[in-house]
Amino acid sequence: MLRPKVHFAQVPLTVAKKALADELRRKKAAERAQVSGKKQATLEKVAVGECSKARIKMASPAFDIFQVQDSGVLWLGSAATAEDAKEQVRQMAARAPGKYLLFDQKTGTKQVMELHSVGGNLHLPDAQG
Repeated sequence: MLRPKVHFAQVPLTVAKKALADELRRKKAAERAQVSGKKQATLEKVAVGECSKARIKMASPAFDIFQVQDSGVLWLGSAATAEDAKEQVRQMAARAPGKYLLFDQKTGTKQVMELHSVGGNLHLPDAQG
């Protein structure tokens, strides 16, 4: 079995110190570049995230509209205001009368609208029956 031979050359201490100092400088520079790259990436993510959040806040509708079915609920769309949501439900119910659920994303409240067709006109059934 062959054993590798290692050769150590004697070098002046100043040369060894200089080589070590150079190596440390390279490592620190690489770490700084990596950290600054991470900071830059983080800043970019934060900036993009803040813009996205602002865009979502500005554009996100406040009400979700669902159709109540035997198997659960089916999301149909969304609206900015309660009045818009109710109008959309009336339009949808003209084609498919039944139960619809309005969900207010801000307050978490739910409102069920049950629209039936009587003589071609839609109406809300009485609360009593």
